[in-house]
Amino acid sequence: MTMEMTSRNITRELTVLEAMLGEFEDYIIDGEVFRTVLIESGSGNQQYQMSSGDVLARIFILQAIYTNLTGEQKDMLNSIVTQLEKTKHELPTRFQQLLQRELKARLDMLEWSMDESDDDDEDVPSPADKHNLRRVVAIRQELGDNIPSETTEELSALEQHLQAEIDLIHQGAPEIPDAPETPEESD
Repeated sequence: MTMEMTSRNITRELTVLEAMLGEFEDYIIDGEVFRTVLIESGSGNQQYQMSSGDVLARIFILQAIYTNLTGEQKDMLNSIVTQLEKTKHELPTRFQQLLQRELKARLDMLEWSMDESDDDDEDVPSPADKHNLRRVVAIRQELGDNIPSETTEELSALEQHLQAEIDLIHQGAPEIPDAPETPEESD
């Protein structure tokens, strides 16, 4: 991938984050774990799945490559982080509860996927599993010590995979996904 392509993907990620944060307060108040967000693009509206973990993971990844961002991208990211912190401060209990529910849902998805992959004798996480692992890493970081004990046990079972994702991010090699080839369009 070229540096220009990477820069475009980063700018797209920032645009997606801005749109998600535009709905973030309502999303937390509604108490939905997942929400579909329509984001205007040059080729029509694109649908993105939003969750608290998704927002945190996108920010976490962009912060890991902060030194590679342009000045404008850094300003956008700083503004996004400020807006996120403001919303988290206004609704701390609801935000924490939503994160705990999402963590449980993602761990259940990963457990199911790992059970399925045991049948295939594969130890390599699928792209969907890697996506979920990145969100679990971000949620775990955000929750800190506020993780229920039963969830902590589930996290322990995934520790090797979680650490691999953390290492990739800290090495400055996180995956910034390419733009979808055929965006889902909406009326």
